[in-house]
Amino acid sequence: MNLFILRLSCFFCLYFFIQHLFAQRHIDLVDLNYSLNPSPQNTITYAATNFKIPVVLKNKDALITGLNGAFFNIDSQVKHEQFYGVTMPFGLHKNISNTKALDLVSVHRLNTEFTKGYIKDYQLGGAFVYTNQLSETFKYKLGLYYNAEFFGPLFVPLLGFEWIPNSKLQLYGMLPQDGTLAYKLKDNIALGLLFKGELSTYRLKNSRNTSYVQRAKNEIAAFVDYIIAKRSIIRIKTGVLVGTFFKEYDSD
Repeated sequence: MNLFILRLSCFFCLYFFIQHLFAQRHIDLVDLNYSLNPSPQNTITYAATNFKIPVVLKNKDALITGLNGAFFNIDSQVKHEQFYGVTMPFGLHKNISNTKALDLVSVHRLNTEFTKGYIKDYQLGGAFVYTNQLSETFKYKLGLYYNAEFFGPLFVPLLGFEWIPNSKLQLYGMLPQDGTLAYKLKDNIALGLLFKGELSTYRLKNSRNTSYVQRAKNEIAAFVDYIIAKRSIIRIKTGVLVGTFFKEYDSD
């Protein structure tokens, strides 16, 4: 199975957050996502739920944990496959000074079809990120991400930024994973553009339990953020998936 995709897609997202729209970058406490990507060759359905639980300590440091779940389904004329992902992060946000901070997190992940022996589908990862706020409107981040993918160890250098040049415009992201440009149209409405890249591997059931599927997704989208209630945002976005593929490998 080797499916390369370039198609228009529609997405729906709902966020509950702990700061107001267009404050210095908010933290999403609850993130619900759903997407449907039809094409003549196949239909791919994706759904995800992410929960974050920050525990603020007396010194304004924070412990961060949560639970993330994901599901995607591939329907075609020759094959029907379903994959599931369950992720539990455990981390610490440590303030070094008023302008500097360090984030350390371990990530425990199960990417599987949930068949017999799925405990072998466990992956261990983690990341550290150093943040330095240079001014009220700009901060940068440096870090490293690691995950034990089924093809082997994956290391990704991270470069993040948050820039608010004026009260209407905001630019933030964590390269190479994502980047967002947002414009505040009204106090409760923002428009923007974003890109997001994802890479994940899932075990395939077979007699040796060694083969896996690699899922790569590169999304470019336009979005509208709308505050529906205090600390709650609906994001509607539509975009293009570029260079997205699902490919089977044997770990031998």
